Amino acid sequence: MANHWTYCDVDSADDLAQGDIIERSEELVSILQQVHGHFTDEKYLGFMVVTQSCDLVPRPKCKAHYISLAAIRPAKVVFSSLIKEICKTPVPGLLAEEHKNKAIDLISRVLNQNEQGFGLFYLHNDIDAGISEDAVALLRVTISLRAEHYSMIKEARVGRLTPQFQSKFGWLAGNLYGRVATPDWSDQEGGKEEQKRLVKTFLSAGDLSSHYWIPGKLIDTAEKKGVKLEGLQASEAIKEINQTKPPPPKTVALEKVRSEALKIFGESDESTVRKVEKLVQRLNNDTEFKRACKDR
Repeated sequence: MANHWTYCDVDSADDLAQGDIIERSEELVSILQQVHGHFTDEKYLGFMVVTQSCDLVPRPKCKAHYISLAAIRPAKVVFSSLIKEICKTPVPGLLAEEHKNKAIDLISRVLNQNEQGFGLFYLHNDIDAGISEDAVALLRVTISLRAEHYSMIKEARVGRLTPQFQSKFGWLAGNLYGRVATPDWSDQEGGKEEQKRLVKTFLSAGDLSSHYWIPGKLIDTAEKKGVKLEGLQASEAIKEINQTKPPPPKTVALEKVRSEALKIFGESDESTVRKVEKLVQRLNNDTEFKRACKDR
């Protein structure tokens, strides 16, 4: 019995429908070797039926001459690739921190099935629905098999979307202009916290775990100061960048306060110097001063 709200149970006798989840059965892999050899790679976890349900009704043959299937890949791999593109920097292994919110927004849209541009449909792990790990169906990466393979595809079916999510999948697949309403993660009990956990997980999933988030302007500063970053490992680049990293705004402001105060009151009197240092220390611990100096 399917556990996640995205899926529902399906009887083996039921006709194929759009959004059905298809496993990599021996028969399917054998056919793919003949016509779509690339898709026999195990990096593809399975497939989803893209052809509309109305064209899959056998009477006795289905209306569709070909059955389109979208490839399914691990979510961590898909998100890793997208995030590295969105947050790329000149240095491999470093990610632009100022674009991190774009990555977070993208992951959130995909999780809630609202990402049309990339053609992605999120599949939360549910072993009873045939999804052994968090995955994504790639609606722009499809294959077509002759309708004569209908029975084989049906036998390889391991899961089905609920009617609501079948509609959303169909909308995404058909690139329609209307929005099909489906529950977001925040609509479910505990869903908001779970979505935050998933976003955090995917931000460092796969090979992203070996990447570093860093403000892009620090890279620009280092390059303007003549630091050669090309060809360096990420960890080496970080060390070089830190050597040219400007001091935090608060440190600059405090030093300016100290300098100007000493110019006005003088440095000859030890008592005056102590008062200036006390002022600087108070500002250093002042919440409003910290907020005003925050790097925006």
